[in-house]
Amino acid sequence: MLNWNDYQYLLAVEAAGSLAAAARRLSVSQPTVGRRLNALSEALGVQLVTLSSDGAQLSERGRKICEQARVLGQQAALIELTAREGKASEATRLRIAASEGFASVMLVGLFAEFQDLHPNIHIDLISGTRMSDLRHSEADVAIRVGDPIDDQLHGRIVGQIDFGLYAHHSYLDKGLPLATVADLQDHAIVESTGEIENLPQAKRLREMAPKAKVTFSSNSPLNQIDAMLSGFGILPLPTYRARNLPGAHRVLDTVFKMQTDIWLLYRASARERGEVQTVIDFLARELPKALKA
Repeated sequence: MLNWNDYQYLLAVEAAGSLAAAARRLSVSQPTVGRRLNALSEALGVQLVTLSSDGAQLSERGRKICEQARVLGQQAALIELTAREGKASEATRLRIAASEGFASVMLVGLFAEFQDLHPNIHIDLISGTRMSDLRHSEADVAIRVGDPIDDQLHGRIVGQIDFGLYAHHSYLDKGLPLATVADLQDHAIVESTGEIENLPQAKRLREMAPKAKVTFSSNSPLNQIDAMLSGFGILPLPTYRARNLPGAHRVLDTVFKMQTDIWLLYRASARERGEVQTVIDFLARELPKALKA
């Protein structure tokens, strides 16, 4: 069987006009070009090139063979392109579910790093107050704060989140005393409703200040933060979420202390996929670092 690479030597000689120029074009030695052309001529049983002081001249049969070789070269290039396109299209899609606030603050930047390390794994980040159902394949991996409350899923703890009470300086400037738990009863709070009504931090504040005035309530953590920053009252927040909020100040930091586990959850069958294990290992390694940053 003929070697396709030998035809490239013939095409190079046709384009360059001499064995020396063809060798430079192909980044090989001149004897290599001559040897490969002789091998091709012997295999085909025809004289392809005539050497003279003017360079290398292709025979009539050699020129016709070059025309066919160019067609073969184009077909080979198309085959390689198809293979590369097919490989790119094989990128694996992973659906990662997390709460909206956690996703925007902690995960988007981490997944940019993950993409650099694993370009063939596409992350579909599903965020919102309702956690996607892993058992019904709405997500491959879920990141949940607190007790996962689902013994049919597998998981691992990858870190802890600290919580505190926060208020905007425009609210604190009103001057109401705020040194003890008892003082909370005379303050206003931002309440959690709907899907987030039973978050541990919301329940804790409710228990500590049952007589506090509710001035704003929402089922959206983002709306709650906007309300707190607008001076509506006191809101429990993860410390990672509050650290860069303009004008937000932590209050009663020695009284209101909470720490909640972060779980990575997945179905047992999902972990059999190598890419799922890859993203789990990445998050287990990088999330604790990001939380401490």
